[in-house]
Amino acid sequence: MGPRFGNTSALGMAAVTAVFGAALFQAAPSAAAKGDPRIVGGAVTSISAVPYQVALVYDARFGDDDFARQFCGGTLITRRIVQTAAHCIFDGDPDGPLSDPMDTNDLDVVVGRTTLSGSGGARLNVIGGIIDSGYVPETSDFDAAWLALAADAPAPAAPVLIAGSGETALWAPGALATTSGWGTTSEGGAASDTLKAATVAIVRDATCGSLGGLYADFNAANMVCAGVLAGGVDACQGDSGGPLVAPGLVGPAPVERLVGVTSWGDGCARSNAPGVYTRIAGSDYNPFAQNVVDQLEADFALPDAGPVYGEGATPPSQVASPPKKKRKCRKGKRLKRGKCVKKKREKGKRKRR
Repeated sequence: MGPRFGNTSALGMAAVTAVFGAALFQAAPSAAAKGDPRIVGGAVTSISAVPYQVALVYDARFGDDDFARQFCGGTLITRRIVQTAAHCIFDGDPDGPLSDPMDTNDLDVVVGRTTLSGSGGARLNVIGGIIDSGYVPETSDFDAAWLALAADAPAPAAPVLIAGSGETALWAPGALATTSGWGTTSEGGAASDTLKAATVAIVRDATCGSLGGLYADFNAANMVCAGVLAGGVDACQGDSGGPLVAPGLVGPAPVERLVGVTSWGDGCARSNAPGVYTRIAGSDYNPFAQNVVDQLEADFALPDAGPVYGEGATPPSQVASPPKKKRKCRKGKRLKRGKCVKKKREKGKRKRR
């Protein structure tokens, strides 16, 4: 079991460092290595369908194209800040000892692109970041990190809000959510150059914690499971740090909310082995994630993006359809099988004499 990220020999950050900015990443004050995830059993999608999806890649100076340099995913939660997993950037400096922390100039973020080896979108420099200092590599507890970008992510890239405290019904057990990324399409298989997405269901905490084996490390306080217990659909190697997003409605308007960050699993798409995601919409991260965003905006003079949590969204199934208006017919006509037809003249009764 291990975190779901690719090229594990090449990247990382030390959560214990207190240095922040151009050289190293800083540890957050804490909200408090498992199998690696990419998308298995999903389908090709486009960045227009998941505009908040980003790819973490090594800097161009390491050679090859962005697809070959991709190692993890992430989610835009503002135009300047990416939500990702701590294990993606915890250790493995690509141009130093693997135990050394990652330098920000070793890491770029690709936004607004469907096919990584193609054009479009933008590759943006990382100017700093924060790892949750509560992150525990051995158990994957508090597997969260945030990256600050050197420039706004341009369209078609767009941020997504984290599900707010009043939106827990969006990711209740059984609710459907989408996981996406450029990860491998089978356990130990080849990565996908084109973005893929898959639909998974939220798994009950009690079910996930009772699966045994590696799932003994499941901690419902900061983790949430999602997948297909029969197997066949999952995130896999290289998808780590990417989004788990649930659909909802605010009034009649469709919205999406970030409810998890791809973290770990027992292999990929195995039966009774769902994916485990950082519970980024849970109480351990609300308002912690907002505080981190506010700190990054202050430290790097970034524009204030406002709240990163949503409010008012309900699951599509909970929104009642408006009552149908009863059709009225003009005088002299009546409603029959949904159509207005001419009334039949009633025959008067004969009086008995």
